[in-house]
Amino acid sequence: MKTLSMIHDIIGSIGKILFVVDGYDNDGLTCGAIAKKFAEDRGFDYKIIWLDRGKQIVKKPIAYCKTKAERDNNQTGEDLVKVINSSLCDNDVCIFADVAPIKEQYEAIKYKDRIYICDHHKLNYEPINHFYSDEVCGAGLLSHFLYGYEIELELVKYVCDRDLWKFNHAPITHYIHMALSSGEFDLDFLADQSDHWFTLDDRLIERGKEIYNEYLAKIDEYIRDNFIRTITFDVDGNMLNIAITKGVDGLYISDVLDKIQKMDSTIDIAINVNYNNETNKYNYGVRSRKGKGALIWEKFGGGGHANGQTGGFQLDYDLFS
Repeated sequence: MKTLSMIHDIIGSIGKILFVVDGYDNDGLTCGAIAKKFAEDRGFDYKIIWLDRGKQIVKKPIAYCKTKAERDNNQTGEDLVKVINSSLCDNDVCIFADVAPIKEQYEAIKYKDRIYICDHHKLNYEPINHFYSDEVCGAGLLSHFLYGYEIELELVKYVCDRDLWKFNHAPITHYIHMALSSGEFDLDFLADQSDHWFTLDDRLIERGKEIYNEYLAKIDEYIRDNFIRTITFDVDGNMLNIAITKGVDGLYISDVLDKIQKMDSTIDIAINVNYNNETNKYNYGVRSRKGKGALIWEKFGGGGHANGQTGGFQLDYDLFS
């Protein structure tokens, strides 16, 4: 594994930079902003490819699509390997940020020595150039890789705080998350040359606070108007107090479950259950105290951060029916 100074060692010989960035969330969006700023500041020819993490095909990030048509048709459907193999030549390099090719894709890429992966998700293979840490988010890894450890971007601090479920800088963390998620601040805004790159732009905080307060009111309304079922559930001898919700539409599952746990300190785990009509499966979003959620999703084939995961836990039946 090479050190994070590698980009400085090769920078003089780089032709074009191809950035492959996760198009899933604000961590990926921030990676795109870092990539854009870095390349344009230094005069590099570059291209940003947004990747659909679940399907491993090219897309545009939702938060960067302004019109409804763009939001509804944001996947281009292009094959990632074909795009990379057809784009790299001579001294070009490809940098993955907050995402990585799956093993089969990596093996099919022609120029593996020119692929640099900055990702905080564990892989089931060992790339040639892999920059991994579970202590920072994808944007944190990319900024260290490109700028070095001596520069800490202010925006990245809050994105990492939210992405790693730490919330050490709340409520500002929540404001920034809401502002970025709104789609009102696009990549050009985030990557421009103003002071907000190192000192947060007040517009992000002020607008984020407005959205966040409106959002909290919606969560309170949901909890007030919907029955929250509580049960005691035995997981391999561990008796867990679980609160169950269904159909949390238009809200982040983790935030609804967080509020439930704050209202009742006896709740170990809060779980949201949604039925997916396309897959005919039940999707489970988990939020827990002191890592107890892992007892649930490890048993049923899910995965995620220690205290929360909202995407990978699926079953053919309702676990709590």
